[in-house]
Amino acid sequence: MAPAKKKSKVTSLTKRAFEKICSALEKSILEEEESANFVCAGVIPVTKTGTTNRQAGSSSSPIRIFWERQNQSNLAILPIDTPYLGPCSSDVVLGQLVADCEAASFGRRGEEVMDPAYRKVGKLDPHRFATIFHPAEFAIFDEIEKFLAPQLKIWDNDPLARRRIRAELYKLNSHWPLPSHVDTPRSKNQIGSLVVCLPSTEGGDLAVRHNGRERLLLWAEKSTNSVQWAAFYSDCEHEIKSISSGYRLTLTYNLYIYEPLEKLQVISPTELESLIFYDDLKNLLKTP
Repeated sequence: MAPAKKKSKVTSLTKRAFEKICSALEKSILEEEESANFVCAGVIPVTKTGTTNRQAGSSSSPIRIFWERQNQSNLAILPIDTPYLGPCSSDVVLGQLVADCEAASFGRRGEEVMDPAYRKVGKLDPHRFATIFHPAEFAIFDEIEKFLAPQLKIWDNDPLARRRIRAELYKLNSHWPLPSHVDTPRSKNQIGSLVVCLPSTEGGDLAVRHNGRERLLLWAEKSTNSVQWAAFYSDCEHEIKSISSGYRLTLTYNLYIYEPLEKLQVISPTELESLIFYDDLKNLLKTP
């Protein structure tokens, strides 16, 4: 009978070790889900010539914005007050662009309203302006697909479905500090927004909040000489902090999710160590 008791004791210890590892794995999964990305962001320096060499690091040439005013074409070049860019980069030209923006409505409690006392925003619709800047040249959409799309629980019955993002230019906006708000999705397939902040102001950090968590993007530090962008889900609150001088100009893109068109490749054995749960799974498999 003694050997049987010893075997029972070993089985009990093995079971407890197994349960402990399973508990640790569950905790790791829950913590990762809690800290899942709800915003991704980046910075693109603006230089005299610009480069889109991704290996060397991308930079943008000065941003040119064309718009029509009283049947005449106008041009603003950013950053402002840059000597080699000439008069098109002056405060006067930028001020005229802002003045030519229409008042913009916004969503509040399910309705489209216009209330400058609460939220002072101007807009140019896409048919009224053009710009040489395009996010695809700087792999911004690739970053959004990498960090935000995999977490969308849309096709749960097919975990290998590849989620692709389509972006649609929505507006050019000019605005002052904005109170915390949530944008209104324009369709059921819209999953978020991409905001591209142009180098036209001083100040204006961006705060993005989701499910009680906040990420503060320190845009003020590079607001005069860089393009800064942030993409976030439609249910995120966001707020523009204090602006010291100038005008905040942004390009806003609506982000839509594609139907899955292809399968993701199963991760190869040589890449398993990069998985966040690798150590927990390894310990679990080592348990006798």
